[in-house]
Amino acid sequence: MSKGIKGKNIWLIAIVTLLTGIAGVTTLRHYNNAKLLDELNTELENDIVLGDYNAPKNIILFFDYNCGYCKKFFKQVYPQLDKEYIKTGKAKLTLRLICSGNDEKALLGYQTAICINKYGNFGKLHKLLLHQSNIIYSTQFQDLVEGYISSNEFLGECILSSDQNDVIRNIYQFQELKSKGTPTFVIDDEIIVGLKDFSFFKKILN
Repeated sequence: MSKGIKGKNIWLIAIVTLLTGIAGVTTLRHYNNAKLLDELNTELENDIVLGDYNAPKNIILFFDYNCGYCKKFFKQVYPQLDKEYIKTGKAKLTLRLICSGNDEKALLGYQTAICINKYGNFGKLHKLLLHQSNIIYSTQFQDLVEGYISSNEFLGECILSSDQNDVIRNIYQFQELKSKGTPTFVIDDEIIVGLKDFSFFKKILN
């Protein structure tokens, strides 16, 4: 066998070995992701859901009110998504609030939002945080939270006794996804990172 042919064979074996290794890693990652995606798509008691709970498509959104691109999603993309898919019962949007784990005021603020969704008017607070997210760091917001606590026994208990467990759970799931930014969307087995236009979502949802 000539040196040229022998050299080509060695390279061929190396490439096949490499591709086999990549295929094995990909299969393993797919299995792990499948388990995680199954967990993500399991509805949780305190999920914030916009739309019909029984809608056939579930758009899971990990987002932070302090994220500029998340705000752009709700301003530029959500209205059309709401009109064509959410209000028509074709899809629902599941919001999973996240923030830095050491941002105590954001943790409290976002847990408050989750509790208000369960016992009060989430839409009003949602609009406030979209337009003025830094309010969670103000004494005005602390007064607002105290007002919520005193006005509704169940809401107060939810805010005070949760230890921000719902937000911490969301952060854990987001970290498991190994996503590099917000907003991050999960639709079926698709993980989408970053702001996308309406046509992108339309293609996936159809």
